[in-house]
Amino acid sequence: MKRNSIVFKLFIVTTLFFSIFVGLIVISQTLFFDTFYMKKKEKEITNEVELYRDKYLDDPNLLDQISNEYYEKNNAFISVLNVDQHSEPSSADQDSVDYVIVEVPDPPVIFENGLQISMLSEDGEVFTVSLTEFFLNGAFDTTNLESIGMSKGNYIEVIGIREEGKLTPVYIKSSNKELRSYQVDDNGKYEFFRGTIIKMDINIGEETKLKWDLYMRAFQKFRENNSSLIFSTDETILMSYYDSNTGTDNLTLVQPIFESNNAKKYIFTMESLQPVNEAVDVMKDYYIYAAFIFLILIFMMSMYYSRIISKPLIKINSVATKMSNLNFTEELEIKADDEIGNLSKSINKLSSKLHETISNLQKANKKLQEDIERERKLEKMRKEFVSGISHELKTPLSIIQSYAEGIKDGVSVDKSDYYTDVIIQESNKMNELISDMLELSRLESGFYHLNIEKFSMSDLVNEVQSKLKFNIDEKNLKIMNNIESDCVVYADRKKMEQVISNFYSNAIRYTPKDMEIHVQVKKVKGQTYFSIENQGVSLPDSEIHKIWERFYRIEGSRNKETGGTGLGLSIVKNILELHHAQFGVQNTEKGICFYFNLNREEFTSFT
Repeated sequence: MKRNSIVFKLFIVTTLFFSIFVGLIVISQTLFFDTFYMKKKEKEITNEVELYRDKYLDDPNLLDQISNEYYEKNNAFISVLNVDQHSEPSSADQDSVDYVIVEVPDPPVIFENGLQISMLSEDGEVFTVSLTEFFLNGAFDTTNLESIGMSKGNYIEVIGIREEGKLTPVYIKSSNKELRSYQVDDNGKYEFFRGTIIKMDINIGEETKLKWDLYMRAFQKFRENNSSLIFSTDETILMSYYDSNTGTDNLTLVQPIFESNNAKKYIFTMESLQPVNEAVDVMKDYYIYAAFIFLILIFMMSMYYSRIISKPLIKINSVATKMSNLNFTEELEIKADDEIGNLSKSINKLSSKLHETISNLQKANKKLQEDIERERKLEKMRKEFVSGISHELKTPLSIIQSYAEGIKDGVSVDKSDYYTDVIIQESNKMNELISDMLELSRLESGFYHLNIEKFSMSDLVNEVQSKLKFNIDEKNLKIMNNIESDCVVYADRKKMEQVISNFYSNAIRYTPKDMEIHVQVKKVKGQTYFSIENQGVSLPDSEIHKIWERFYRIEGSRNKETGGTGLGLSIVKNILELHHAQFGVQNTEKGICFYFNLNREEFTSFT
């Protein structure tokens, strides 16, 4: 990399820019993150306490409920405490009043409901016995209850105050442990009970107790530092507290509650800042490693970025070389809004125009070749068609002309009726040929619409066979039927009658007298199978595929004594193709067999 090259200059500028940018981020987060987070934390706690205060003022009877909700949401204890007025407002400051702290926080309801047992006394009474006081005094740990004889089924002795099925104990004795309370009311009405533990409701862990102890130490510190409180407004008071026992930083919050311009109560809570301090310490260590990684990434990114400028030029040269070889498949993907970007767009536009022009020329050339080939095929078909139709019409026209001239010249006057019949017969044949030609033309047009309906192929075959009974009997032919009943198909009934009639007519026409024709109709895998086999003539394998062509007859001489118009099987082929039927013809040991398959399920009409 040359020093005076643009790549080197970009590399230096990019490296410096990103290095300064990352350095500023690291320094700002190191110096200001803890302060920012502390301010954010103070704001969140203040909002939560104000919300707590509003709920309490709305209904003081819900104190236990909203305290539990606060604990579950913020994982912190909160208390509402009473204060006494210490002095009247001074003349200098009418809004300032001194208040004296007169009580300490009571254990929250979670301790009362989560540290109790049910006892069945010897007198048959059931009491709920609270263990909160003993737990908070450190008399036992919730993990070693069985070791002190506090488990279901154990016998205990209790001294305490009874109140509505509850016992507030000052003394409990189990099989191997005595628990005593430090708070004994001399005026209390204590009673003595013996009984068996029938239920254990212990849902408080040692971690919760430690958290409560920290909360109480924070309150005691607050009490020591504030023997009297001055609440001039209802603004929240925030104070930091460092607990030497756990070595953690905490934040205490005091929120006065004014009633009739006097603060008779206040809210006290504490939030641990230990997670914040740990996060800050971890981040400081993290930035040492991150800074090294960032420098490597900056070096790599700068190297990559500096080469971006040269890469488009190389790409442009590559695309231009391919264009010179008439390869327009590749485009420049440079989207920059500068000279290189404009050059790339111009090259892409030039490439697109050249590609489009050459492609259009190639398509036009291909289409021209296809049109020429199609014209050749059409011309060939026209020649074959004209040749075929000329041959087919030549004979009847010659006959008509000969017999018409005979009638005109008065030859054999007594045979004029016979001549007339011959002319009519040949005219009918010509009319039949023309009708078949028109029918075939419609079928091959691609716009013929089938009238699809459900009908029985078995009934249709029997119907066609009945119509041709005279022709069958005339040659004394034997029809060997193997027709299953109720072979239903979905098809155009009229066209399928035409197909079957053609197959029957051909079979009758080409089967010698006194021989057999085998007809089969059966169900095969969701389709109806039809076949007709006639004895007698068969086709060479090299000729069998030509049988579906126009004007093809089995006799090479095209003798009309046995042959029809020569279009019947071409019409059949087109009808079956419109039905998407499988069909074919094959030589057999005795003659030739035609067959097809039709769907037995409904389908959309083909056009």
